[in-house]
Amino acid sequence: SMGDLDFSVSGWVYADTIEAGATVLSKGLGSQVEYRIVFHVSGGNRLRFLVHNASSGGDDISTDPSVNPINPGEWNFVVAWHDSVRDTINIQANNGPVSSVGYTTGSHDSAQPLTVGSLAGTQCFLNGRVDEVGIWKKALSAQERADLYNAGAGNAFHQDRHAFDVDSGHSLADSLTVY
Repeated sequence: SMGDLDFSVSGWVYADTIEAGATVLSKGLGSQVEYRIVFHVSGGNRLRFLVHNASSGGDDISTDPSVNPINPGEWNFVVAWHDSVRDTINIQANNGPVSSVGYTTGSHDSAQPLTVGSLAGTQCFLNGRVDEVGIWKKALSAQERADLYNAGAGNAFHQDRHAFDVDSGHSLADSLTVY
């Protein structure tokens, strides 16, 4: 759970077909949704980052399809983040331009599961693949995002990645549901 903290999520996405609402990853369901990355097709293929909170419902921001379209049949790197200091939510695809919108309330803080490839394992299924998902309790810097993208070749590890700490007693299987 994130609440009103800095956090970043990233991953590589390959969509066989792009359908509106197809979910790359989601934390929570219904009134307990914290954040989601989904496909948005209105006005061009793009990825959309939605952040929800308990009181006002939340906000979203999309990649710009005019400068960085998301095409089916290609691997695309996406990173989205909440910056609690600058009060923004942000999304970037393939190390292209950053799309950003003001957002002051943080995300809903819930114990709901993180799912990859669907909304809570019950709907909005992605017809494709997701790889190298990363989650950080920090806003990644431009250099860290560029390092992860690595000119399209990708880097699987970053020294500040603490998503699943071996010493915590939690494993990837304890924390993630893949559909």
